[in-house]
Amino acid sequence: MRRVGIGIVVALAGCQPGIEGTWIGKVDCDTLPFNVQVTLEQTDKLVFAGPASQTRSFETSEGFPSTFEATFNVVAALAEPVGVQDVTTTFTCATQSTTTERADGTVDLVEGCEVERYADYRLRWDGETRLQLRSDAQNCEGVLEKRG
Repeated sequence: MRRVGIGIVVALAGCQPGIEGTWIGKVDCDTLPFNVQVTLEQTDKLVFAGPASQTRSFETSEGFPSTFEATFNVVAALAEPVGVQDVTTTFTCATQSTTTERADGTVDLVEGCEVERYADYRLRWDGETRLQLRSDAQNCEGVLEKRG
């Protein structure tokens, strides 16, 4: 019996809840849809960090295909190891670009991070497999699902 009890404790200790993993979803900003992916690894007891990306393909008002791509770094801290909670986050822009292909085949490229774009991004964890991403300043809202 004693050995079984120790095995259960070890098994439970190896299965730590948290937000570590890859989160994928869609976020709408001013009704414009973006694909978002965030990959977090545990860096401290309740702190997780990693890269994220935000992409969107669309047509310009002139009808030219265009792509917005941004990468940023995320640091996320939990107040508790489990349960529904707001996640203290910092989002820092790493790269941002928009490419537009013109009818004559030329490509316009606009680069440069808009730091304020990510300044108020916030996360809320459902305690399991969903993160809600919000930004009042950018009028963004969406859900990310845990994929691994």
